Amino acid sequence: MSNTSVIITNEELWALNTELKTQVEYLAKQIAQLTKFKMNMMNTPEESEDEQEEEAQSETHPCPTRRNNQEKSSTDFKVEITTFDGKDDPMIS
Repeated sequence: MSNTSVIITNEELWALNTELKTQVEYLAKQIAQLTKFKMNMMNTPEESEDEQEEEAQSETHPCPTRRNNQEKSSTDFKVEITTFDGKDDPMIS
């Protein structure tokens, strides 16, 4: 075994240090992008069957709905109003 030492100049050390810093910056950006992607995936709820049906209907009916870009609320409900041949009260002839 020989004790040979490697002599590295200041310029070589500076170049190696710069290269390592560049690699660290690149990896840090990659980690940030991956973390952001995973957070978006976790925060995006899966669509319910109702939403999937609504999307399918909206594809067949091109007219926009009133609540096009708004989220559904738990207080949303649909009311059907029946008509009685143009009369307000079906009991009155």
